[in-house]
Amino acid sequence: MAEFDHWRTFVRVVECGSFAKAAQQLRIARSAVSRRVSELEADLGVTLLHRNTRSVSLTDVARSVYVRATQLLADFEELEADAAGRTATFEGLIRLAAPLSFTLAHVQSTLEQFRHEHPEVCFDLHLGDRRVDIVGEAFDFALRIGAEMDGSMVARRLCTIDHMVLATPDYLDRHGTPVTPDQLRDHKALCYANWRKPKVWSCWTHGGQHLEVPVNPAIICDNGDVLLAAAIAGDGIMCGPTFLSYQAIADGRLVPLLTDWRWSEMSAFLVFPPNRRIPRRVRALMDTLVSSLSDPTPWDTVIARRLQPQAMAA
Repeated sequence: MAEFDHWRTFVRVVECGSFAKAAQQLRIARSAVSRRVSELEADLGVTLLHRNTRSVSLTDVARSVYVRATQLLADFEELEADAAGRTATFEGLIRLAAPLSFTLAHVQSTLEQFRHEHPEVCFDLHLGDRRVDIVGEAFDFALRIGAEMDGSMVARRLCTIDHMVLATPDYLDRHGTPVTPDQLRDHKALCYANWRKPKVWSCWTHGGQHLEVPVNPAIICDNGDVLLAAAIAGDGIMCGPTFLSYQAIADGRLVPLLTDWRWSEMSAFLVFPPNRRIPRRVRALMDTLVSSLSDPTPWDTVIARRLQPQAMAA
């Protein structure tokens, strides 16, 4: 089983990003980790990892080798589990990249529950809006928000990500209420930097008419929580996701505007490479996320209850 240990050690070094962390997880000496990887490289006749004092990185050969190795190890782990009758238990590392704000608001509790049910699973979470290289950076999968996904990846849809144009009652009293999308040009806009066109807001009628509205930014930021706080402070009008703003809408701190228009065509997806053998623990987590994040979303249900009396009165 020496060859298996060598491959498992190589995969763990890639997942952890260092020999020291891999040694801790494998509960062996760092020198043993280094020796196993070196012996594997010698057997293959190739260099798999570039080493320096602070980190390791994959060579071009190692990127494809890593994918095949994880597939083979996943198959072997399932074989071991089935043979031992451990069909309901999971163990090992899951590397996941996801948006910061969405994860903190609506994913973290699901991850905590999954860890509670499967304490032998270890998470390596990378939270932020940067679009990671899933294969090159050795992630199992990523949670992404957008109108469409990269066609080179497999995508499992989670839920709709609706957006609304919002402002405080006080801001509207001071600056007036826009009644058409074009009137947004006359207001202070709070813009999300990671949109393809941060200074242009797109909207659609329910009949499908599309309009792009240039806006005048008061703030451009790559974090939705910052823009939400600015909107609640009365600094301008924001066009933001309802998964962030729903509580402020429900308690009246923010007022939805131009609700006859649809302000996004986005969804949340789980994205992973095709033709990769998915470990049982990863597949189980993805299934859990799909079942916990589906339409109609809890946050949009809250907004609908808030807006229904107003619609009936109108």
